[in-house]
Amino acid sequence: MRPGPAALLAILLLAAAAASAAPIERTELAGNISLITTSPEAGYYILALVNHNDRNVTFVEGIGINLSYPIDPASIHAVDNYNRPVEPVAVGERSILFTYNSTLPPLGYGKIFLSVKALQETGTPVPPARSAPPSTPPPTAPSTEPPAVTAPPPSPTSTPLQPHNETYEGGPPALAEEKPPAEEPASWLLLSAMGAVILLLLALALRL
Repeated sequence: MRPGPAALLAILLLAAAAASAAPIERTELAGNISLITTSPEAGYYILALVNHNDRNVTFVEGIGINLSYPIDPASIHAVDNYNRPVEPVAVGERSILFTYNSTLPPLGYGKIFLSVKALQETGTPVPPARSAPPSTPPPTAPSTEPPAVTAPPPSPTSTPLQPHNETYEGGPPALAEEKPPAEEPASWLLLSAMGAVILLLLALALRL
């Protein structure tokens, strides 16, 4: 018994996927339709629909694909095997859902070619949370007032001057007489006498 075209297609898809070490996912959809998902390279997927019926199928729903990374919805681009755009029905964080509106021939197949990028490849990555820096008080504006000048504390021995309002009868009092300078202390006389004695001793020594 020779295998049918659908079986041959499935075998070829499996062989090609195994040769390229691409991930494979097979899902049975409603209406006797099989969905075989392959990924020849990162970010590129082939969703093959295999019609096991002996009649045409013109509408297939529930064609979903689950990814292992967050999806950037703006990067989704999909076309069918007739190069017609295929719009996703729903886009989740890591999943996309399609419907196929083209004709699947009896025991034939159709394809959806999908390219999608991860969110961190096109979007701005969110930086890790950091602890808030310690708050600093806002800078204060410099004061325009001149600094206050404080008077030095009064000396303990000094007394503040008081206004002198006394009046004197017969004129102002006489000033105190200046004292003559004190005589030189007696130590100078002693030093002079000692010098004379030393000179006398030197003279006697020279005579001897």
